[in-house]
Amino acid sequence: MRSRLWLPILVVWATACTRDRPVTTGFYHWKTRFAPDSVETLFLKQTAARTLYLRIFDVDWDFQHHRPIPKAILQTSGNFPADVRIIPTVFITNRCLRHTTRPDSMAIKIITLARDVLGADLAHRFPVLQLDADWSGSTRDTYFRLIRAIRRLGNFERISVTIRLHQYKYPEKTGVPPADEGILMCYNTGNIEDPDETNSIATPSTVKAYLNGPAPYPIPLGVALPLYRWTVIYRDGRLFKIVSNPDTSWTADSSHFGALGAHRYVVVHNTFFFGHFLYTDDLLRIEQVPADSLREMLQMLRQKQYFREVVWYHLDRAQLAAWTPDLLNDLANAPTSGHKTPPY
Repeated sequence: MRSRLWLPILVVWATACTRDRPVTTGFYHWKTRFAPDSVETLFLKQTAARTLYLRIFDVDWDFQHHRPIPKAILQTSGNFPADVRIIPTVFITNRCLRHTTRPDSMAIKIITLARDVLGADLAHRFPVLQLDADWSGSTRDTYFRLIRAIRRLGNFERISVTIRLHQYKYPEKTGVPPADEGILMCYNTGNIEDPDETNSIATPSTVKAYLNGPAPYPIPLGVALPLYRWTVIYRDGRLFKIVSNPDTSWTADSSHFGALGAHRYVVVHNTFFFGHFLYTDDLLRIEQVPADSLREMLQMLRQKQYFREVVWYHLDRAQLAAWTPDLLNDLANAPTSGHKTPPY
């Protein structure tokens, strides 16, 4: 009888502890050379980052030879921060999934190349592998077969996957990957092809539109949020270029750029722009998700589901210039009313 009386109290106590517990943080590393400088190392330390999702290569489709091929293979000495868990991440294009008919063979090639990049002792040093793919209804079965094939090879204890917002909202249509855990990617949510788009990286309103599906998601999730800034360029009403350089000093050059409104500019005289030649009447839009929007997005997400980790995209000195470790810590651990507790 005594144990029954205590049970509700224990449940409430455990729930309260979970709500007050700071979430863990991490970063994505999406460059082809792993050599963090002093600024990047400082962010890892001062945000107490527990995890670094290290993109080790991409897998794309070779239309000439009709086979999967690796691209953007990581260059690394293998010297990783001792206090950060490294999760190797492999990006797989949807067109590769669409054309391949042998996911078991592709799984072997992925593991073989992972060993070449990271060393033979994968399971001991890197117990988790993440696969990053924006699969569709037509490629779902192939992708899920690939995940199972990699699991059967036994080189990694657990498989992590990335989940796009449309996959999060419609799990009955897109399916749930046969993985152990995942990261919900909350960026690139808008229509970058549209010159009238407000912010194609993300806005609270676009993220909110994906949060009326069933919850919680069937596998444990963290959430990835964007720190990057870029300039999108349009010519004759169509997307021309995306320039990832976060430098916005050019906005003060009124002899070549005219302001049209918030973060929007028009070329008034032909000019060079970070290696690209721009013509009069080309349109430019600066995009970045401000801190207040990130905070609002996190609040909405946490009211929907428990997310055990906040992962920042990505670890790059130039993109981190607009942020501080204290601000990222504040965002990741901001209290939220209605914070969901873990169902796992």
